[in-house]
Amino acid sequence: VFLVPQKNYLEALKFSHGIRIIPVDDFDDIIMKLIKL
Repeated sequence: VFLVPQKNYLEALKFSHGIRIIPVDDFDDIIMKLIKL
């Protein structure tokens, strides 16, 4: 799983090829999403 900034999300999707990508807005958002995993 890769965490990418929201603004880079669509570009990251092009290169992910099946890797799970989680878009994040800021550092607090990253922490919240990691907890939910």
